[in-house]
Amino acid sequence: MLRLALKMTWARKGRLVLTSLAIILGTGFLSGTFVFRDTINQTFDRLFSDVFRDVDAYVRSTAFIELDFGGEQRAGTPISALETVRNVEGVVSATGDIQGFARVIGKDGKPLGSEGGGPPTFGSIASDDSAGLWSVVEGRLPNGPKDVMLDRATADNGEFIIGDTVRVIAARGAREFTLVGIASYGDISSPGGATFALFDQPTASEFLLEPGFVDAFLIEGDDSVSDEVLAQRIDAALADELKLETLTGAEITAEVQGQIKDVLNIFSTFLIVFSYIALGIGSFVIYNVFSITAAQRQRENALLRAIGASRRQVSRALLVEGTLMGVVGSLLGFAVGIGLSQLLNALLKATGFEVPTAGLAIKPGSLVNTMIAGVSVTVFAAWLPARRAGRVPPLAALRDTALDTAGNLKRRVIIGLVLIALGVVGLIAASNDAPIQVLGLGVLGVFAGILVLGPAIARPVALALGKPVAALRGVSGTMARQNAARNPKRTSRTAAPVLLGVALVTAFTALAASIRS
Repeated sequence: MLRLALKMTWARKGRLVLTSLAIILGTGFLSGTFVFRDTINQTFDRLFSDVFRDVDAYVRSTAFIELDFGGEQRAGTPISALETVRNVEGVVSATGDIQGFARVIGKDGKPLGSEGGGPPTFGSIASDDSAGLWSVVEGRLPNGPKDVMLDRATADNGEFIIGDTVRVIAARGAREFTLVGIASYGDISSPGGATFALFDQPTASEFLLEPGFVDAFLIEGDDSVSDEVLAQRIDAALADELKLETLTGAEITAEVQGQIKDVLNIFSTFLIVFSYIALGIGSFVIYNVFSITAAQRQRENALLRAIGASRRQVSRALLVEGTLMGVVGSLLGFAVGIGLSQLLNALLKATGFEVPTAGLAIKPGSLVNTMIAGVSVTVFAAWLPARRAGRVPPLAALRDTALDTAGNLKRRVIIGLVLIALGVVGLIAASNDAPIQVLGLGVLGVFAGILVLGPAIARPVALALGKPVAALRGVSGTMARQNAARNPKRTSRTAAPVLLGVALVTAFTALAASIRS
């Protein structure tokens, strides 16, 4: 039976290609998302490890407020405490750091970067302290209220050169500065396509934050003690009333990396959900293909039963075909996904989010997850047709007509209505501040109920909607109407992917319209 299943799979190459395409599309999106996520996470891990390599301690305020959409906003750190930190034993250098809003205006009078959801625009401090995050690549550091330094990418995009006048908008309004230098962030021109306007500490505090305050202190030690001991010494030197805390370089690096991963995970989660939806749509195609296969091979399966094959053997033969197609399709889909990850990176670059990458991060876990998802969906979609194939009696080999495999429509109607009712209850509960999981279950319940109810309503719907077609197209329209109504299961299965696709388009269109309004 195993050899027979392998031969049947190879003999029907058209079905193999059709089924594999459905699997490849779904697993391609999934693996592409995994590879893209792992690549970006690896890139930013390396980036911030490089940027904070000379930072042994990090001082910031303990006072903060939680933001509505995640994250936190900390109070400023008084610059007056910087000298105290510099006098701590083991400290080589200490400098202030600010990450505030600052938008650079191009020579054409338009802001640099993408408007409305493009990469962020920052203002910060550039200093000659070894603990600083920026390195001069051209010109000099800013030194005065009229000096500004730009990151390399911003200078290139705005076609700025040393000596140009640069207009910057920040918390204190709009001002004009003279470009005195161009800098790099670690080894890259700009992180994530963001624009940076850099000032000296007094100008940055006054223009971006509040005079006399910075966001934090970046501190480099002399390596005479561990970072933990250095952080404890700094904490001991700072007065309690200042409400400051000291983190080690490793702690602040891990925290920043975690914040970046949290943001990226939101984006990747959306893509992963979309990928599973694509796999779900593909499962309908796979189910239809195997249902047709089971119907076409009804006499063949009956003949196998007549010469001694058991129900399980016939069912397993079809499941073996499904498993083979799942394995082949998932492997090809993983390869396609690697290319899609590069395409996704190119699309982000086109929108202004230029993400530096240090080579693709292809991890075994991504391949394993892709294979599990692809094979599981294929086997699950093939299970019911395989089960029906095993129920074919031996005497069916003598019949010229197909067996009627219609199920109990009454039971289907009851189950479908119950699922829809439960889904509606979930949707109503979600509108009354219930957890988001309740909303998800409600949507799933309504959708599952409609799918279960499909064969029961397909016949009357096809007859009703087909009347105009029959009237307009004559005999061909009548035949189309009757064929659609004759096999309601097939009609509903064919319509299910269209239903899901239209639902997704409607949902995203409504979401986009809501955001715009």
